[in-house]
Amino acid sequence: MRESAGPERPLGEVKAQLALIDTGAELDMSTFSLQKANSHEFIIQAELHFWAGASLAGYTQAQIASLTPRIRDNFSTCLDQVLADAKNGEKLAPFREYLNMDAPERRRAFRALQQHLDYQRWLYEEAPVLGKSPFALKRVCRYRVRQAYLGRDS
Repeated sequence: MRESAGPERPLGEVKAQLALIDTGAELDMSTFSLQKANSHEFIIQAELHFWAGASLAGYTQAQIASLTPRIRDNFSTCLDQVLADAKNGEKLAPFREYLNMDAPERRRAFRALQQHLDYQRWLYEEAPVLGKSPFALKRVCRYRVRQAYLGRDS
């Protein structure tokens, strides 16, 4: 007997539920390496997010449990392929350089990136738009902006 994935849910509902999951912004990516990728906290958190998303999408626990090790086993190989692909060479050069740094240098680079990320997040979530509006960019109605961008605003 074949297992059912359960009732299908609208993608928007699944996305809304996934948005409520902690993104793990506090993960220490300075310790990430290709050699130990599968044991890094990033991968552990990614698997938890996969479980949550797959559950929300209607997959059974048994189905998710059978998919998880296959995803984990393929992660390093897929990442190696993406990094080795000539089409991605220029785009991913900084990431390859980061991975090749020694541990102290990688931690310093990660701290600098984290500080910049915190600043970017503050600009989006809290800073007044154009430095003078009474609201942050996050508060702008995304739907209307998207519709205007797509030329569907009337």
